[in-house]
Amino acid sequence: MTPVPPPAPPGDEAARLARLARLSGLADALEAQPPGARQAWLDALPAADADLRALLAGHLAGLAEDDGGDAAEAGTGPAATAPRDTLWRHGPGQAQDALKRGLDAAEAASGVAAGSLLGPWRLIEPIGRGGMGEVWRAERTDGAYLREVALKLPLPSLGSARLAERFARERDILAGLAHPHIARFYDAGVSAHGQPWLVLELAPGQPITRHADAQRLGVRARIGLLLQVLGAVQHAHNHLVVHRDLKPGNIHVGSDGQVHLLDFGIARLLDDSGTAPLATPDLTEAGSAALTPTYAAPEQVLRQPVATSADLYALGVVLYELLTGASPYRPARPTRAALEEAILHDDPLAPSRAVTAEAAALRGAMAPALRRALAGDLDAIVLKALAKAPADRYASADAMAQDLQRWLDGQPVQARPVGWPTRLRKLVARRRLVSTAIATAVLGLLGGAGVALWQADVARAAARRAEIQAERAQAVQRYLIDLFEEADPARAQGREVSVRALLAAGERPLADRLAQQPEAALAIRGAMVGIYRRLGDEAHALPLAQGQVAEALRLHGPRSAEHGQALRELGEIQFAAGQLDAAIATLDQAMAALDGAGQASARLGALVLQAQVLRTARQIPKALGQLESAMPALRALQPPDDWPLVDAQATLASLYVRSNRSAEAQALSAQLLPLLDRQPPARAVEVANTREALGNVLTMAGDWAGARQLLERARDDFDRLKGPRNSSSVSVRKGLRGLLGEIGDYAAAATLMDDTLRRAIDTFGPEDDRTTLLRVYAVTPYLLTGRVDDGLAQAREAVRLAMAHPDLTPSDRRGVRRYLGVAMGFAGQTAAAAREFDSLVDADRREGHHDSGSAGLLWDRSNALRLAGRPDEAARSAAEAVAIWGQGSSRLERILTGQALLSEAMAWAAARDGARAQARFDAGLALLRAQLPAGHVSLAAAGLAQAEVLRANGQADAATRLAERARQVLQQQFQLALPAAIARLP
Repeated sequence: MTPVPPPAPPGDEAARLARLARLSGLADALEAQPPGARQAWLDALPAADADLRALLAGHLAGLAEDDGGDAAEAGTGPAATAPRDTLWRHGPGQAQDALKRGLDAAEAASGVAAGSLLGPWRLIEPIGRGGMGEVWRAERTDGAYLREVALKLPLPSLGSARLAERFARERDILAGLAHPHIARFYDAGVSAHGQPWLVLELAPGQPITRHADAQRLGVRARIGLLLQVLGAVQHAHNHLVVHRDLKPGNIHVGSDGQVHLLDFGIARLLDDSGTAPLATPDLTEAGSAALTPTYAAPEQVLRQPVATSADLYALGVVLYELLTGASPYRPARPTRAALEEAILHDDPLAPSRAVTAEAAALRGAMAPALRRALAGDLDAIVLKALAKAPADRYASADAMAQDLQRWLDGQPVQARPVGWPTRLRKLVARRRLVSTAIATAVLGLLGGAGVALWQADVARAAARRAEIQAERAQAVQRYLIDLFEEADPARAQGREVSVRALLAAGERPLADRLAQQPEAALAIRGAMVGIYRRLGDEAHALPLAQGQVAEALRLHGPRSAEHGQALRELGEIQFAAGQLDAAIATLDQAMAALDGAGQASARLGALVLQAQVLRTARQIPKALGQLESAMPALRALQPPDDWPLVDAQATLASLYVRSNRSAEAQALSAQLLPLLDRQPPARAVEVANTREALGNVLTMAGDWAGARQLLERARDDFDRLKGPRNSSSVSVRKGLRGLLGEIGDYAAAATLMDDTLRRAIDTFGPEDDRTTLLRVYAVTPYLLTGRVDDGLAQAREAVRLAMAHPDLTPSDRRGVRRYLGVAMGFAGQTAAAAREFDSLVDADRREGHHDSGSAGLLWDRSNALRLAGRPDEAARSAAEAVAIWGQGSSRLERILTGQALLSEAMAWAAARDGARAQARFDAGLALLRAQLPAGHVSLAAAGLAQAEVLRANGQADAATRLAERARQVLQQQFQLALPAAIARLP
């Protein structure tokens, strides 16, 4: 870094003013030099002015910024290139003020050095300097990121309170952008000394114009680079973000030919007119990169609000330079005022007329040939992008990209009207052999009219697509801006306006207001569906999503990307709402539509989602086969840490653990956990979902400590991100309750279920089927902690609601009644409990079930029959459960088999068959010890079963002592309150 010169002695104001006057005079002399001679002039300064050379060098960097730009995220070294004669950063009177602020800041700055720490980041070496700040290569000290990153700092001359706001704005904007051609955002903060910093992807390469010249790229290759840029810019515009400082220095190209768009530090979210106002003067004047005049649109020069069209103008300038090596404007005087006057009033020279022999050589062509290549269509494309009036430019980045692609494909462009002879000539040029073969027949029959009309239809369709995209973006901007005006203090009148209230207000006028704009209505409804889904409010999202599917089908047809995406969104909402069969069918339709539209990546995303639904519906083999077959294609499409692949692999881990492949599930989970920490903040909700899924994986695999950490973090993240009312917060608490049951912490489980039931009632309503099923999750913790009346009440209410619910299957209803039977047994209603289980088992058999659910009913029936004084029947019922669970090989099935064997042992003990009781007890205990850690609640409860076996074998005193010890452990260590006759733990 350049050393900061020593300040004038404190209190010597006269010397300080003289120093400033000298600095101002030298700055004027520097600006008066020819651009190519400024660095030499600066190097030749006398020794007496050496203390000012650093500040003048910073001023020179500002004058030359459009060539070097922000070396910024690229990591290609300081911007030390010769300045162009088309960039002046300061208007009249501004340079001295800027230098004065720079002098003040430089005298107060403390600076940083290699090895300094900013947050968890260690600086390695400086790699760039530009209008926004300095950039350092850095590394993370805690090992969370293995890659090196670019850490961005403000220059000393930029130090101000408002700069922290600007860095915060860049952080927030970048967090919401995820595109392969936009430098990824990782972290941001402000140091204890007030130094703001940003951590970004260390994007390789050099400015796009320099890269193209160094590689001597031809015109087609240069346009290919700009198409990548346009894709990234459209992504930003879709997120209502205008860059406002697009220039070669902010568009870098790596050695692999991939573009990286940098520096969203001056971008602003669109305001209420669909435009972004210029930043306040202290951010747009000296030391700020908020405006680079060479690339500024006329409305920026006039300090008027800007919209996405300003970015398209800047890209028109970049394209002009890529094609010609020159600027569109050649002002008569080398001043900023003259440049701005040219931008406002002069018509740019057509690119084909700006070609020089040197520029042609860098493009691998002779000057006449290059002029011919640019003349006509490319001239028209560039000049349309450079139109003075925003309305005369392209409607969107996609529209400009489509025109450039049409030029590459030899098709007529939309930038200028063309007649049928031109269209026919282009068709013949593209298809010479075919055109020769059919020319006589076609022209003889139709006189060329058919070809012309067909080409016209193709062009009109492409133009309409561009118009639709622009219409969508603008309508969404206007609608959402009007919607959020509801939060204006003048309208809110002191009330707090929530996101849900704003969305509800927005739904009502949607149909009336946009009846004549179906594409806009489609886009807005889609945005609202996504917001409701992220809030976990499926009740509001579902009807909107259904309407979205119908409208997309009407407007675009059954095999369109729009229809496929709407179906995928509906399937996701149906999944969250528990409508599993409907979600599976909807996602089948989504995959068919996306396949027909050629959307391979989106189709794979729908396939992964369907695998998640199939997993929840317990169709594990089908889900596993489907996802394993898709993994090679997913891995080929995505880098290892990109979200779609992370999400798919998390689903695969959950399917592994449910397929008795716990080792593979744990290994895959361990690989994925570090990748979650690398995801951008915009993925926070998805990351929380995946932490929940992996927490459930570790629960089933027996890693309870790791599972609890993940589930509790997911719970906290959902509460923070979504608020108290959402399905995700309820779902993760359900998983956490299961884990607490696994480890025997039923006291914590009971407290958790109190909170979960309140949330479910607030979120879904007291009679929703999801709330009904959650009630039975509370029964066991309530019973085992002595809250028998609460457990019985929840079970009875769940049964009442389940019987009235048409959407619940007979199997679901039996599951709810099963918990009522358990609760009645705990309440001493043993005969009623036995009758309930007799009825449930009979119904299960009539329907032909013979699965894990059947085994659970038989196990519970065994305990109920034993307590009701029917031990022989109880033993046979437990033996049936053992026979079903014993056929499986998963850890869970082995644990359940062991517990059922203990129930069978207790039944034989009650029947006074001590030998058989002892044999079943020994087998069950051996299974449990092999699967559970020492001291687990189920092993402690086994002491009660062992006491019953001892009593059956005539060892009454030993049985009494053992039973008392076991009860003390269960009461003191696990805080359980078991009735004397109960020894079974679910």
